[in-house]
Amino acid sequence: MLSKIAIVVLGIIQITIIPRLLNPTNMGFYSYWLSVLLIFSTIIDLGGPEILTRYIPELRIKNQKSIGSLFIKNLQVKLFLIPVLILTGLYLFRDEKAYFVIVFSASIFLSLSSLIQATLYGYKNFAGYSLIQALRIFVRLIFVIIFFVILGSIGIIYALFAAAILTTLLFFLHIKKMVHPYNGELSRPFKEYLSYGLYLYAGNSFAILNMWLPVVLVKKFNSDLEVVGFLGLAIQICLFAMIGVMTSLSESFFPTLIEFHTNDHKQLKKFVELNWKYTNIILMPLVVGFYFLAEPMVRFFIGLEYLPAVDIIKLLLPAVIFITWGGICQQILLIFEKKKEFFLIQLAGFVPFFTASVILINIIGVLGAPVAIMLGALISFLFSYFYANKLLHIKSYLMHALKPFFASILAAIVIGMIQINDIYILLLLIIFGGFVYLFVLVLIRGVTIKELKSL
Repeated sequence: MLSKIAIVVLGIIQITIIPRLLNPTNMGFYSYWLSVLLIFSTIIDLGGPEILTRYIPELRIKNQKSIGSLFIKNLQVKLFLIPVLILTGLYLFRDEKAYFVIVFSASIFLSLSSLIQATLYGYKNFAGYSLIQALRIFVRLIFVIIFFVILGSIGIIYALFAAAILTTLLFFLHIKKMVHPYNGELSRPFKEYLSYGLYLYAGNSFAILNMWLPVVLVKKFNSDLEVVGFLGLAIQICLFAMIGVMTSLSESFFPTLIEFHTNDHKQLKKFVELNWKYTNIILMPLVVGFYFLAEPMVRFFIGLEYLPAVDIIKLLLPAVIFITWGGICQQILLIFEKKKEFFLIQLAGFVPFFTASVILINIIGVLGAPVAIMLGALISFLFSYFYANKLLHIKSYLMHALKPFFASILAAIVIGMIQINDIYILLLLIIFGGFVYLFVLVLIRGVTIKELKSL
């Protein structure tokens, strides 16, 4: 919990300090190369984190000695992909080769840290799992500040590289000790684990492209880095920080869900329902509140020069809901190892997203990007819900979403009656709105007093 709080706090600090330090143009430069880093690190993953996340909790029960072999084989299989990727990248970024080589090197280390993170998660070491995420944000923040002040724009590239290396090295020895003593034979051929991972890998590659490719496309179609900076800020607020907060609860449920699926299937349905319910209790006020308070929050916390990002943020907020909902449904597919369905879900979301991105960004500019992201997220969620509902039908899905949404709207209407003149009134309104929301939610039986005490 402390690590998760640190992630939230660091996320808030990152999306306030970095934009203020860099100004919109340099923020565009930072967002562009951060997007390239995250896209290529996901491609280099080759399904490794998904394999470890899914199978380590199972192997801890059935064949603990084989976990080390699974980790090592996931490292070895990456070696065949890296030469192809670097040649492809050198062609795509032929006008920025030096920058690309540095960022690509950083993506290799970031991919390795993703394997480490997945291993900690599979062992249910949530403290370490959360700490590596928090440290990744913290180190990147510090290095961006230091290197930018010393070297200017080029310092941003070096900061991304140095942060990826340091985060990986700090946790690598810990993981080596954790998995090294156990190096037994795998329960099934590695190609079966890899097959599962590759379907998820393709799906997750589409998912990360849905989030970060718009930044690259806007840069390619519109060379104005200031506009790229506005989009990058909106994506980091909505699709990075907000969704990062929302996935925390679902992540903590997942290993236990796998264990119940393995040992006690009767509890599985109840846990999925609680995951959906509590996620929506947090999700709805976060999204609705941010919609009504986006303008003063950007004005007071980030700066007046970033106000053009507010319209992009508001258009992205529905995508936050659809991506969070889809993530819960996709956990069900992963538990039942429905890898083909997972791939089809992400593909179904990517095709309309990419088509809409190319068309809308060319026609209406940067505002086309959040519309395309929202469209892709909606279609992906609808496919996710269809497949998940066939596996594990839960009748109360809808009401668990509608009640928090209704309470959030009422709270937003109440705080909307008060004029926000300074940052102190804004902070007081956020706290007051939270109390109004909880009061209404209890009143309409969206949550009980007993549940609130437990939470």
